[in-house]
Amino acid sequence: MLSPRKPRFEWARRARDLFPLTAAGVLAAAACSLAYVHYGRGRLDHVLLTVGIIGLALVGLVTALVILSALLVWRAARRAPVGDPLRAECGHLTPTGFRLPSLRWVPFVDIRWSWASPRAEVVPVREGRHLVEQIRPAERHHFAGVARRIEVGEVFGFARIAFRVRQARPGRFAPWIGGLEQVQVAHGLSGGDDLSHPDGTPTGDFFDMRRYGAGDPIRFILWKVFAKTRDLMVRTPEKAISPDRRTVAYLVAGEGDEPAAGAARVAVDTGALGTSWVLGADGCSEAASSADEALDVLAKSAGAAPDDSGALGAFLTRLNRGAGTRAVVFVPARPGPWMQRVTAAAVGPSGHYPRVEFIVCTDGIGASDSRSAWARLAAAAPPSDGLIAARQEDLVAVVNALSATGANVLVVDRPGGRLVNGRALRGVIS
Repeated sequence: MLSPRKPRFEWARRARDLFPLTAAGVLAAAACSLAYVHYGRGRLDHVLLTVGIIGLALVGLVTALVILSALLVWRAARRAPVGDPLRAECGHLTPTGFRLPSLRWVPFVDIRWSWASPRAEVVPVREGRHLVEQIRPAERHHFAGVARRIEVGEVFGFARIAFRVRQARPGRFAPWIGGLEQVQVAHGLSGGDDLSHPDGTPTGDFFDMRRYGAGDPIRFILWKVFAKTRDLMVRTPEKAISPDRRTVAYLVAGEGDEPAAGAARVAVDTGALGTSWVLGADGCSEAASSADEALDVLAKSAGAAPDDSGALGAFLTRLNRGAGTRAVVFVPARPGPWMQRVTAAAVGPSGHYPRVEFIVCTDGIGASDSRSAWARLAAAAPPSDGLIAARQEDLVAVVNALSATGANVLVVDRPGGRLVNGRALRGVIS
């Protein structure tokens, strides 16, 4: 999310954007005026007189062209059609239908713009006499309007005018799924067939079996079946009756939660949550039970306030369906205020909360950072792709805190599409 500017500096920034001359333009105009007035006319230096006249004429010409072009572009931007609600995915180029005149017939003029809110990279494409907008969102978001900052300048750098144009166009940025498309991030959360072993109990006995999936406990592997068929199979509980089972999923919002949102989206899109599921998230009062509603919930969670982070306990209490209910919780790989609330919800009284399984999501695992605070402050900016790997100590702290509740913990790497059990974390980061 973009940090808002302080109101006391807003007027100064807008005044600076509307002033047509840049610092280079002011210096050029001052130098040319000095050459024209002091040396050209005062001392009759014809060379500097000519230089001053040409320089002032050039600065005045490009300034007039920029002002004229800015008026034309502002008029076109104000008249641009709103269009349908915008749907885009983070990390992918999406055309928005917004276009501005390229003004190729105006010499020296250059037009560029950016999204002030929400945050997205603008990649314009020239089509005939227009510049057609394409965007690449940086983070998930749910918004009611778009604010663009349009800048009209010229190639010499003497003049420039910038202004903002707001468009009442709602939209949604879905989280990037990375390499998780082929990974069952919530494998085993959905129930089995309705027909089961006749000796089974309604609470579910391990009579059924299925193929082994990443994250399944080793103790449930059928080693005799593996010895005969060379296929890894695991025991799974199956109901002796067909009760109304529901999988509840939840996204914990916090610093570095974009990978968790991407994993939650994959779980919904691939049907890993089963046929009857509910998805909630921090900052969202309503739960989702369809794919489109789930994307809205994930996008809205980006605006969750710090006080809303980790509101898992209230969500599980509201949607608890008894001992058979399963819950999967997607959490970021960075510690935060949410950890205490989430772990407290996972160790609730027996039978009060459903069984909770955690999926810790990250964009890679970085090396431990032993540098001083000054060294980290002076370090280079993160890469332009927006992916920041979780530090080893942060990931270990999150996994240890969640594992202490007795819940099953999986670690998911979004760019690489890898999934590993939390107990094997040391083998992954070594």
